[in-house]
Amino acid sequence: MQYAIDRSSPTEIRAQISASPAEVDAAIGTFKENARLMLADKLTLEVMEKESITPVSHPMYEGGDLSAGVPYAFTARLAILPPIDLPDLATLEVRLPEPGLEKEELHGVFLAMLRHFATVEDVKDGRASKNGDIVQVDIEAESKGKQVPGMQAKDLTVHLDNSGGRLKEVRALAEGLHIGESAHGAMTCPEDFPEAEFRGAQINLTVTLKGLRCEKLPTLNEEFAKKLGFDTLKDLEKKVLTDAMSAKIASIKGRAGEELLGALLDKANFPVPEPVRALFERNEVLEGRDFMLRQGLPQEEITKRINAALPDIRAKAGRHARAHCFLLALAQRDGLQVTEKEIDEVITRMAGKDRDPAELRKAMEKNGTFSDLHERLLAARAMDYMYSKAKKIVVDRDGKPVKAPSLA
Repeated sequence: MQYAIDRSSPTEIRAQISASPAEVDAAIGTFKENARLMLADKLTLEVMEKESITPVSHPMYEGGDLSAGVPYAFTARLAILPPIDLPDLATLEVRLPEPGLEKEELHGVFLAMLRHFATVEDVKDGRASKNGDIVQVDIEAESKGKQVPGMQAKDLTVHLDNSGGRLKEVRALAEGLHIGESAHGAMTCPEDFPEAEFRGAQINLTVTLKGLRCEKLPTLNEEFAKKLGFDTLKDLEKKVLTDAMSAKIASIKGRAGEELLGALLDKANFPVPEPVRALFERNEVLEGRDFMLRQGLPQEEITKRINAALPDIRAKAGRHARAHCFLLALAQRDGLQVTEKEIDEVITRMAGKDRDPAELRKAMEKNGTFSDLHERLLAARAMDYMYSKAKKIVVDRDGKPVKAPSLA
């Protein structure tokens, strides 16, 4: 192997690597159809060790195919962290709302618990749908004389509740219908909709009720509490409220951390390594593709929608990549680490019951996703660390500071 290093870029190192015919033949004989990637990984790792290079994502390769008995030359692009002006964490300050559960939140917490143990029955008395029902609907969406892709649906199951979200208009139209009836209404297309031509436009909706079911909730009483293993109803209520408050506090901390990071990134000016940005873009595309596949969209429609959404995907990937680099730089500066035990615990959860964690780890080490996982965990560690070091000021509804050590 021979190589040459180009360090002229602040965000990546380019290693031009050449393998001898003997190395090529050995790789083909050992790795068969995976020879090109495995040889590139092997030689790039040797270069990284010799040059003491620690990239922040899996290498990206540029080069052609292997041919037996012929030298092989390729370029390995190794992303590195650019100089980033990091703050003194002791100077950071974040304001947090006083934790508490509103009346509607309390109702929702207990309703969610009861729904977990509810039974579902078909409605057979011919009544109209009402809040709390589970309905099956067809949705037609039209704007500018065209069907709106991604908003059409057949036999979609919808819970008629007050959860809001993008189906709130559909819920409102479906409520009060008898099976077979339709209702018409309109909504404004979201500004982040994949098809740019429809953003902000009026969408005309037709919702047809196809099926109607209702939940039979258990009664929240002493008998129900005992069935769940509690001595009294008060013990059950205490556990539910404690868990709900813990979730609320975690949510407050999460939002505060994101806001803190966003404010720091607004002030920071640094280039993002292209391999890191490309990694986040690829992940966004894969997640979107998987989501649409689960919705049952045909492959042709999925490809069309992803292509239409690419500008938004790239912008989102760029923001995530900037945050990732900032947190990795913070971890590097302050010596944060992720232990092997922590990584193995995550891989074990990923493997589930049907896969051997050790085999999954080997596969991840081969395809480069192991290093990606390590970096994501390290970035998360840096995020928690940054929040822990910042001064927390908890305020009430009037903006006045209050004591709340649970948010520290």
